[in-house]
Amino acid sequence: MIEGYRIYGAAMIQGPTNVPFEIYQQCKAVLISATYREGHLTKLFGRQFPEIAFRYDEIRFLPEKTLHMLMEYMGVSLQEDWSRKRKVEAIKIALRNAETT
Repeated sequence: MIEGYRIYGAAMIQGPTNVPFEIYQQCKAVLISATYREGHLTKLFGRQFPEIAFRYDEIRFLPEKTLHMLMEYMGVSLQEDWSRKRKVEAIKIALRNAETT
């Protein structure tokens, strides 16, 4: 536990735990980015996700097709004029919002 947040080691195959940025900054030497997998995403968003695995810091490298799929399953309305950066940010916001609810 770190300041009330239960954080699992990478070998325990648990879903990621979002922590406030201040805690991350204090403990970043011992924290690693966990992998989001379809099972964890399904629990977060209440709909079955297809097989996928990515880390939060890898979202910007995902193919455009994958970004669109994630947005659809996360319930994010895609606007035609959105840049790639805007799509990535929308996915990150959806993840953060889902973790806090």
